[in-house]
Amino acid sequence: MAAILIEPVSTQSVGSYPVEIIGIDPTSHDCLIGDITTPGKGKTREAWNLGGLMRGGSAPVNLDMRSDDLQAAVELAKHLGAA
Repeated sequence: MAAILIEPVSTQSVGSYPVEIIGIDPTSHDCLIGDITTPGKGKTREAWNLGGLMRGGSAPVNLDMRSDDLQAAVELAKHLGAA
């Protein structure tokens, strides 16, 4: 994943797992890049689309999009050309 690094955005998934978005890849549909910590896998690097859906994930690991900081990251991704 070739991402543009951003100031980390700490948030959580729908299943209340901690997530930290650390980059944006405007060339990928799944443009929000970050780390999620789950009981089954520990901390892993993953990618989410602008709607908060994790690539290859299930509902509990999708992003809770209600955070203002996360919405700002989505707007930045759009400004950088992500769709």
